[in-house]
Amino acid sequence: MKALESVKQSILTTIKAKGIEVAEKRYIEALPALSSEQRQMRRLFAQLEQNQNGKWGFRPE
Repeated sequence: MKALESVKQSILTTIKAKGIEVAEKRYIEALPALSSEQRQMRRLFAQLEQNQNGKWGFRPE
């Protein structure tokens, strides 16, 4: 689970620095199409939400 938290933090850092579009390209589109890794990353991005202050975060599980 520690690796997953590290990936989530890395995604949030990229979003903050470069924007959501860059993060999606870096973390989803860079993976082989239709791979299990790409599906897992898409599920992670589906958990993202933006609050009323414009800050991105993951919905609590």
